[in-house]
Amino acid sequence: MHKARRRAQAPTTTQPVVPNESVLMVLNGLAKDEKVAKDEKMAKDGMHDIEEAFQEEEDREQELRININANFEDIVNDDKLLFWEELSFD
Repeated sequence: MHKARRRAQAPTTTQPVVPNESVLMVLNGLAKDEKVAKDEKMAKDGMHDIEEAFQEEEDREQELRININANFEDIVNDDKLLFWEELSFD
């Protein structure tokens, strides 16, 4: 009998159900939270990309320093250069 009452009380019109103000506030809050979360993820991804770019730049600089030091050692240890330096000091 209880179920029969519910059916009898159900609206019979085809008008759309309009949510009340509190439901709209909750939905708007959820939409804002979702947008904030999406924006935060984009910001974190962007920061990760920037950090990765800086690390790549540091790696390139380190590789250049290693190459420069190796080339400098090759020049310093070059017998011909040492010979000319000895001549210039005599």
